Amino acid sequence: MHTTLPQTPVISAQELGEFGPVRIVCAAQCADAPQGLTMGPIDDWISSAKENRIGFDDLAFWKGECVKLGLGPDAVTVVADDGGMLVRAT
Repeated sequence: MHTTLPQTPVISAQELGEFGPVRIVCAAQCADAPQGLTMGPIDDWISSAKENRIGFDDLAFWKGECVKLGLGPDAVTVVADDGGMLVRAT
């Protein structure tokens, strides 16, 4: 099992299995998401960011959002996106 993450944010499914327990958070807007998949409220986050000027450096905000999703150190969290995160953010 790896103890450090790779320098690139993109890794293969095979490599992902080497990090131990994995949790997938879906940031895509998909009505047919598999049952039990954690859905990230990306549109809510974007609205909050635009209204309150929240950035990635607002650690208290993001820590609270991670807690709401049940994220923690018990598993490596991977975000799956349909490519629309950037489009929705602009």
